[in-house]
Amino acid sequence: MSPLIDSAHPASAGAVAALEDVAAGWNRASATWNCDALAAMYWDEATLFGGRPYLSAGPEGIRDYFASYADQLKVVGLALRDQVLVEPAPDMVLAQGFCEFSFTLADGRVTGTTMRTSLVLMRRQGRWKILQHHFSSLPEKPPTEG
Repeated sequence: MSPLIDSAHPASAGAVAALEDVAAGWNRASATWNCDALAAMYWDEATLFGGRPYLSAGPEGIRDYFASYADQLKVVGLALRDQVLVEPAPDMVLAQGFCEFSFTLADGRVTGTTMRTSLVLMRRQGRWKILQHHFSSLPEKPPTEG
Protein backbone atom coordinates (compact mmCIF):
# COMPACT_ATOMS: atom_id res chain seq x y z
CA MET A 1 0.00 0.00 0.00
CA SER A 2 1.08 3.53 -0.68
CA PRO A 3 1.31 6.10 2.14
CA LEU A 4 -1.89 7.51 0.63
CA ILE A 5 -3.90 4.65 2.14
CA ASP A 6 -3.92 3.57 5.78
CA SER A 7 -2.39 0.08 5.56
CA ALA A 8 -4.66 -1.22 8.34
CA HIS A 9 -7.71 -0.46 6.18
CA PRO A 10 -7.16 -1.71 2.62
CA ALA A 11 -9.32 -0.19 -0.10
CA SER A 12 -10.44 -1.28 -3.53
CA ALA A 13 -8.28 -0.33 -6.49
CA GLY A 14 -11.18 1.69 -7.90
CA ALA A 15 -11.55 3.76 -4.73
CA VAL A 16 -7.81 4.42 -4.58
CA ALA A 17 -7.77 5.43 -8.25
CA ALA A 18 -10.70 7.82 -7.68
CA LEU A 19 -8.93 9.55 -4.79
CA GLU A 20 -5.64 9.71 -6.70
CA ASP A 21 -7.42 11.21 -9.73
CA VAL A 22 -9.16 13.91 -7.69
CA ALA A 23 -6.01 14.75 -5.71
CA ALA A 24 -3.97 15.04 -8.93
CA GLY A 25 -6.57 17.35 -10.48
CA TRP A 26 -6.68 19.47 -7.34
CA ASN A 27 -2.88 19.76 -7.34
CA ARG A 28 -2.80 20.73 -11.03
CA ALA A 29 -5.25 23.55 -10.32
CA SER A 30 -3.52 24.67 -7.12
CA ALA A 31 -0.07 24.74 -8.75
CA THR A 32 -1.00 28.20 -10.10
CA TRP A 33 -3.85 28.85 -7.63
CA ASN A 34 -6.40 28.76 -10.43
CA CYS A 35 -9.66 29.47 -8.59
CA ASP A 36 -11.88 28.49 -11.53
CA ALA A 37 -10.06 25.19 -12.04
CA LEU A 38 -10.18 24.45 -8.31
CA ALA A 39 -13.93 25.14 -8.16
CA ALA A 40 -14.42 22.88 -11.20
CA MET A 41 -13.18 19.95 -9.06
CA TYR A 42 -16.47 20.14 -7.09
CA TRP A 43 -20.02 19.14 -8.05
CA ASP A 44 -22.56 21.98 -8.26
CA GLU A 45 -24.22 20.99 -4.95
CA ALA A 46 -20.91 20.51 -3.13
CA THR A 47 -20.08 21.95 0.28
CA LEU A 48 -16.66 22.92 1.61
CA PHE A 49 -15.38 23.60 5.12
CA GLY A 50 -11.81 24.80 4.73
CA GLY A 51 -9.57 27.34 6.39
CA ARG A 52 -12.18 30.08 6.74
CA PRO A 53 -14.76 30.25 9.56
CA TYR A 54 -17.71 29.74 7.20
CA LEU A 55 -19.27 27.03 5.06
CA SER A 56 -18.90 27.42 1.30
CA ALA A 57 -21.61 25.87 -0.88
CA GLY A 58 -22.31 25.63 -4.58
CA PRO A 59 -20.14 26.73 -7.49
CA GLU A 60 -20.07 30.44 -6.63
CA GLY A 61 -19.47 29.91 -2.91
CA ILE A 62 -16.65 27.45 -3.51
CA ARG A 63 -15.02 29.62 -6.15
CA ASP A 64 -15.27 32.62 -3.79
CA TYR A 65 -13.64 30.55 -1.04
CA PHE A 66 -10.61 29.85 -3.23
CA ALA A 67 -10.57 33.46 -4.49
CA SER A 68 -10.38 34.67 -0.86
CA TYR A 69 -6.79 33.35 -0.85
CA ALA A 70 -5.78 34.63 -4.31
CA ASP A 71 -3.74 37.58 -2.99
CA GLN A 72 -1.95 35.41 -0.44
CA LEU A 73 -1.12 32.18 -2.28
CA LYS A 74 1.07 31.54 -5.29
CA VAL A 75 1.41 27.74 -5.23
CA VAL A 76 -0.23 25.10 -3.03
CA GLY A 77 0.62 21.41 -2.84
CA LEU A 78 -1.66 18.83 -1.24
CA ALA A 79 -0.34 15.40 -0.21
CA LEU A 80 -3.03 13.12 1.21
CA ARG A 81 -1.86 10.37 3.56
CA ASP A 82 -3.20 7.66 5.84
CA GLN A 83 -6.59 7.77 4.15
CA VAL A 84 -9.29 5.27 5.07
CA LEU A 85 -11.59 4.74 2.09
CA VAL A 86 -15.18 3.55 2.32
CA GLU A 87 -17.52 2.92 -0.62
CA PRO A 88 -21.02 3.49 0.83
CA ALA A 89 -22.68 3.31 -2.59
CA PRO A 90 -21.73 2.67 -6.21
CA ASP A 91 -19.86 5.66 -7.65
CA MET A 92 -19.20 7.14 -4.20
CA VAL A 93 -16.06 7.13 -2.04
CA LEU A 94 -15.65 8.53 1.46
CA ALA A 95 -11.99 9.33 2.18
CA GLN A 96 -10.88 10.33 5.65
CA GLY A 97 -7.36 10.78 6.95
CA PHE A 98 -4.70 13.48 6.92
CA CYS A 99 -2.94 15.79 4.49
CA GLU A 100 0.23 17.78 4.30
CA PHE A 101 -0.19 21.19 2.70
CA SER A 102 2.76 23.15 1.33
CA PHE A 103 2.18 26.81 0.57
CA THR A 104 4.29 29.22 -1.44
CA LEU A 105 3.00 32.59 -0.39
CA ALA A 106 2.74 35.63 -2.64
CA ASP A 107 5.81 37.14 -0.95
CA GLY A 108 7.83 33.97 -1.70
CA ARG A 109 7.85 32.50 1.79
CA VAL A 110 7.16 28.77 2.04
CA THR A 111 4.99 27.39 4.83
CA GLY A 112 3.01 24.25 5.47
CA THR A 113 0.60 22.51 7.78
CA THR A 114 -0.91 19.13 8.56
CA MET A 115 -4.69 18.83 8.62
CA ARG A 116 -7.40 16.24 9.13
CA THR A 117 -9.34 15.51 5.95
CA SER A 118 -12.78 14.24 4.99
CA LEU A 119 -13.82 14.05 1.36
CA VAL A 120 -16.86 12.54 -0.28
CA LEU A 121 -16.19 11.83 -3.95
CA MET A 122 -18.90 11.05 -6.46
CA ARG A 123 -18.66 9.77 -10.02
CA ARG A 124 -21.13 10.97 -12.62
CA GLN A 125 -20.87 10.36 -16.35
CA GLY A 126 -17.47 8.75 -15.74
CA ARG A 127 -15.98 11.74 -13.89
CA TRP A 128 -14.98 11.86 -10.22
CA LYS A 129 -15.44 15.16 -8.36
CA ILE A 130 -15.77 16.32 -4.78
CA LEU A 131 -19.25 16.39 -3.27
CA GLN A 132 -18.23 17.24 0.30
CA HIS A 133 -14.89 18.60 1.57
CA HIS A 134 -14.10 19.18 5.24
CA PHE A 135 -10.53 19.89 6.35
CA SER A 136 -9.72 20.89 9.91
CA SER A 137 -6.69 21.62 12.05
CA LEU A 138 -5.32 18.98 14.36
CA PRO A 139 -6.58 19.66 17.88
CA GLU A 140 -3.92 20.61 20.40
CA LYS A 141 -5.83 18.83 23.19
CA PRO A 142 -9.15 17.02 23.63
CA PRO A 143 -12.15 19.36 23.82
CA THR A 144 -12.91 18.11 27.35
CA GLU A 145 -9.72 19.83 28.52
CA GLY A 146 -11.18 23.24 27.67
